Amino acid sequence: MRDIQYFDPKNGIPPTPVVNLYLQNPSNHYLSAMFNYAVIDTGADFTSIPLEIITDKLFILPSDSQEKIIFNGVASKKIKVLAFRVRISFDGENYINIKAAGILNEILKDEIIIGRDVLNLYEINLDGRNLLFTIS
Repeated sequence: MRDIQYFDPKNGIPPTPVVNLYLQNPSNHYLSAMFNYAVIDTGADFTSIPLEIITDKLFILPSDSQEKIIFNGVASKKIKVLAFRVRISFDGENYINIKAAGILNEILKDEIIIGRDVLNLYEINLDGRNLLFTIS
């Protein structure tokens, strides 16, 4: 367990706990990507990944029988999105399989949101006073 510093954009937005996140196609582990800005969001029900990352980087394509997730978005607006199976890791070694919501990049603005579906699998300590957090 190590301390990770919050990201501070210094533009009036409060500092944010962000992590490096490694993604893999569950059918082909050579199809992978690493992102250095995945937001820890305890208010998000599901982990959300821009659809373009899922399709263009991991080459996981939607199908007609694709499972859908319905959840409340901003201002309790219900959103229906496609669910994709992906593998994720915080350290590039210990991967877990999850079901993530694939959301258009125009909505997520290049951000990956790590929701409670993943966060509840770990012990996470947020130290807002010192702008540090740990994941174990």
